[in-house]
Amino acid sequence: MGGAARSASIRVPAQRERDGVRQHSPSYSTVDAALRRAGSDLSPAEGHGLLCAMLCVDPGVSDARWLDEIVPPGEPGDALAVGTRDLLMRLRETTSAELAGAESDLRLLLPEDDATLALRTAALVHWCEAFLYGLGLAGAAGDRSLSAEAREVLSDLSEVSRLDPEASGEEDERAFTEVSEFVRVAVMLIYEELRGRELDIGSRTVH
Repeated sequence: MGGAARSASIRVPAQRERDGVRQHSPSYSTVDAALRRAGSDLSPAEGHGLLCAMLCVDPGVSDARWLDEIVPPGEPGDALAVGTRDLLMRLRETTSAELAGAESDLRLLLPEDDATLALRTAALVHWCEAFLYGLGLAGAAGDRSLSAEAREVLSDLSEVSRLDPEASGEEDERAFTEVSEFVRVAVMLIYEELRGRELDIGSRTVH
């Protein structure tokens, strides 16, 4: 698992406490239960990876654009559908704030620490798959104007998406922590590059 954490010049910082944001962000198990009740085929990790990709490309993406990708349409007034969408909107709001925040506080939506390593690794794989899918959907994954560092990061994320989830043991646990932190930082880099490019274009078009 260790080779997947390599990247050109990304520094993987030490794990930090981000409890201030976590208090308001739905847990993996809560989102999973809501998606299952609503009949969604996606896991929370897939839904969150897709959301992060959409927000990287367009922070103002409409709520409906993301929700329609992950939640089957319910009947008008369906309390279950309304409750699920309200929960997902809370996830969208906290994720958007995490990406835009100055502290780089993005939290990947993955199973809780007491889940098996195999389950957490599979979720990380699915998260990366959905993130890359979302970027591809928006035409950003193959954007040749991205920096060499950003392109290498995308290549590394693709490598993570091919990890074998059947891992166990102390060494694999440490590798999972390192790789998941790498993914988190890599997504922040992609977000900042795409946002910086947008701001640069905006500054050159405003008179």
